[in-house]
Amino acid sequence: MIQSKLNIKLLLIITALALFACCLEFAAWTPRYLPGINGFLLTGIFTIACFLILYGIFNKLLFSWIITCLLLAPIAIANHSKYAYLRIPVIGSDLDIAFEGADIWFKLLSASGWAILLTIFITIIIALILSWKKLPNIALSKKVRIVFASVGILYLFSCSFYNAFINKPSENHCLYSEYKKLGFFSAYSANLLTYITKTESNQVSSSEADAIYKSHNIQADQIPNQLEKPDIIVIISESYFNPNLFKDVQYTPREITPISNKLRQSNPLNLYSPVFGGGTAAAEFEVLTGYPHKFLSGTLNPNIVFAYNHTIPTLPFYLKALGYQNLVICPHPGDFYQMNITMFNLGFDKFIPFETMSHKERRNKYWVGDDQMFLEAMDVLKENRDPPLLLYLLSMQNHAPYTAGSYDNYTQVKKVLIKPDSVKENIRSSIETFATGIRFSDQHMGEFIKFIEKRKRPTLLVFTPDHFPPLPYNDFIIDELYQQNNAFAVDNKPSLKRFNAEGFVYANYKLQKKPSSKAIPQYFLPTLILDWANLPKNNYFKFLDQVYQNNLFLHSQNTDPEENEQHQTKLIDDFKKLVFFNLKGCRKKSIAPTVNKTSMTDFFNQKFNNGIFIVSVITEASRKLPTSVIKLITKAGGNIDSLEYNGSYAAIFKNGTLVTEKLNNLASVSINYKQDDYNIKVISTGGKKSGKRSSIKINDVEYVISAYAQNRGLAVVSIDEQELQFTTFNSWRHSNPKMLISKISIEKAKKTKPH
Repeated sequence: MIQSKLNIKLLLIITALALFACCLEFAAWTPRYLPGINGFLLTGIFTIACFLILYGIFNKLLFSWIITCLLLAPIAIANHSKYAYLRIPVIGSDLDIAFEGADIWFKLLSASGWAILLTIFITIIIALILSWKKLPNIALSKKVRIVFASVGILYLFSCSFYNAFINKPSENHCLYSEYKKLGFFSAYSANLLTYITKTESNQVSSSEADAIYKSHNIQADQIPNQLEKPDIIVIISESYFNPNLFKDVQYTPREITPISNKLRQSNPLNLYSPVFGGGTAAAEFEVLTGYPHKFLSGTLNPNIVFAYNHTIPTLPFYLKALGYQNLVICPHPGDFYQMNITMFNLGFDKFIPFETMSHKERRNKYWVGDDQMFLEAMDVLKENRDPPLLLYLLSMQNHAPYTAGSYDNYTQVKKVLIKPDSVKENIRSSIETFATGIRFSDQHMGEFIKFIEKRKRPTLLVFTPDHFPPLPYNDFIIDELYQQNNAFAVDNKPSLKRFNAEGFVYANYKLQKKPSSKAIPQYFLPTLILDWANLPKNNYFKFLDQVYQNNLFLHSQNTDPEENEQHQTKLIDDFKKLVFFNLKGCRKKSIAPTVNKTSMTDFFNQKFNNGIFIVSVITEASRKLPTSVIKLITKAGGNIDSLEYNGSYAAIFKNGTLVTEKLNNLASVSINYKQDDYNIKVISTGGKKSGKRSSIKINDVEYVISAYAQNRGLAVVSIDEQELQFTTFNSWRHSNPKMLISKISIEKAKKTKPH
């Protein structure tokens, strides 16, 4: 009887484990891309096999169950995150990327982040100890334990022989179909074994790289003494897409992107982005380096992994060697994704983030408009400069979210409307908002093109989106509404449809080589840019030419490598070796300047009693301001201690004394005040409709905005006799966060006018 009860308990545990395994398999994928019933079944068997191994080793029933869950759940979550953006599952070689970037992520982790990780780790250890000692157990005999462990191990190894892809390079195979058949965990274990037992290494020596170039008859171009070098402008536009490609959707006005449509008629760019719906840094990395993201598929931000601690060979560094000055304009905070470090290590000389832009008016609730970005670019291009310029613009105008009403406060943006019967109601408002932003971007692109037309200096402009927009119900939109142009459709690769990116090339001089209309991956852009600019090429870009001429198409959604001819297979292997030679064999120590930050309390203590001090508080800041900051404000006469969560607070102080203040726990507040030579406007949009944004404007120029992920509810400006200072930060991970301080001279602050 007792034995029967024990058997029932064991059966219940295994059943619960199988159900948990099904939940894991479901969590590992997006709902549209779930495996078949056999995939769920095999994942259940795989999970039970892991449990049997642990049960055989530890002889603890529930303890082994818990360990199995803890080991498998994080891998399932990682696969879900990766598949959502890249449409490829986690593979064995992702461990290379994990090891490469591990030390960087640890460096970037805040003290509170470390505290959270340590707390989780200690909690798990305590739970395991308690489960070992306190939870009921069914002890097994030694023979049964050996049988359980042997069966589990045998099954795990048998996964490797489910199909022939165990012997294929894991990076060069379209694995989704295999994962779908086998279930995530069985397929991943097979692919992981391929990675562990592989003989090739990603470490490539200089002599090996030279041998590869020699075998392909690659020889760098000679650089002539007299070389005409045009200015080069590269624009990566967030989620840029022509809404007119949604079939049967009727808009007012009818044509959304007339400017880019006209430019595409002359010199179209039909590109494949490496990512879908997000992961801009991956597309950016391909465009700036010429390295296929397929080789680096374990990361959505290769900039941080490869260009945080080191410099690597890139198009900007090559152009710098030719005498170019390289500059980035990026209308979001400088420390966003550590761009204030990675941009320098990718070869740029100057970085202009949101903090130091002269033009930074919002054009919706969240993001700086393209009109402001182009005005900033025009200011740069108007400067007299001897060296030629590489100017990289990263547009944020059309970043998600696409919530209804995002453009309601901006009368200069004419809203695009959709005829109600032409599209489903649940997606109409999102597409309207998205189309409104795209139309606005297109209009100001036209103004920028007119500016370039009038320039005497030869100028090349290359425009590309980063990825398809992350619209709601995107699978329905792509499958049912999106009608791709013929350049993409001719490839007959349905899986690539969501990676399409339509750009164009423009030059105010005659291009000797015209862009091809064929669809190509974005990593070919560096060598093509050198063609269009009539510039010589180094060994790597000459090799990339050869890859391009062989029509070698590498993307995460590629079909099986057998479809490539044998010489292309060798080209793939050599290509990968040269990429990793550049990433690992040619990297040098970081050249990024030190980023000056100060703690929030130090900034308040240093500036509050000296000159004009302006504060706006909403959302998170209303409950997370350091106690010392609250005491400083209340001592000066402020009532911030009465501020409730999601309330609104705005105040102006001078020399440590309150000048004016507004507080409302239910609605927004604003202050308009003239102090000395400054017209000051402070807005705090808390209250019932919280979470929008707050801003501080001086003489109608917006210096600090707290919106979305920026500044997390706190906007601060300090003005003394010498300079205007304002702060940015992205997280309250620490109770006294480090803030990036931006400064401009008083003379410039008084002269700067709104646009």
